[in-house]
Amino acid sequence: MPSNNHHSSFSAIPSFDLSTWSDTWKHHPIQENYDPLIDIRDRHKSIHYTPMYHTLKITGAITTCYVRKSLFSKLIVAVDILQSLQPNYSFLVYDAWRPETVQQSLFDDYKTIISQQHPAKTELECVTLTEQFVSLPSTNPLKPSPHITGGSIDLTILDANGNPLNMGTHFDSFTNKAHTDFFEDSLNKNDTNGIKVNRRLLYQVMTQAGFTNFPFEWWHFDYGNQFWASLSKQPYAFYGPTKPS
Repeated sequence: MPSNNHHSSFSAIPSFDLSTWSDTWKHHPIQENYDPLIDIRDRHKSIHYTPMYHTLKITGAITTCYVRKSLFSKLIVAVDILQSLQPNYSFLVYDAWRPETVQQSLFDDYKTIISQQHPAKTELECVTLTEQFVSLPSTNPLKPSPHITGGSIDLTILDANGNPLNMGTHFDSFTNKAHTDFFEDSLNKNDTNGIKVNRRLLYQVMTQAGFTNFPFEWWHFDYGNQFWASLSKQPYAFYGPTKPS
């Protein structure tokens, strides 16, 4: 984990009132800039990739890792910031651009779990709960699912030995502990496992590079899409739905 010297320099992750999160981001205008998707595998020695959903045999999952070209430029900036703090650290990307079939599979699977956990809830209530962690599949050019734009990326940090830092949950752990600011709570002050500082490190390097974080998921960051435009209060997004050429 980062040394104590670095720990003191990391600002706390801002508290986010999750009850205020709504689908208003879908109404943010998009002025598509037609930035191409590029496969980022093997493009940078400190940006690694594991095809998580393909490994888990999710329907439609791919082995390639596509992001918008300008997002990749931002990711390189984030690597530089990370390695200015921890020279031997690197990124591990879990997922980025996502086909609609994968988005549908993930949404359906998690909604099934939600329905089983909350049998008294209506279909609409289960959909609303599901959307806290998995966006409703959409290729609507006015309100596409974030990953379908190529402007979302799921990632973590690897230490000098190539091991993922302890972030308190696994990737795609759909629990309250996955909320980015969870360990900033006063009830979680004892950071003996380094979870709080590790999350602060990831949040700091990504936001300094120009990304926004989806507050329900410590691993999810955005640039250029409606999530990003809404959270960073930009007048418009510039990534709409896209596909590899």
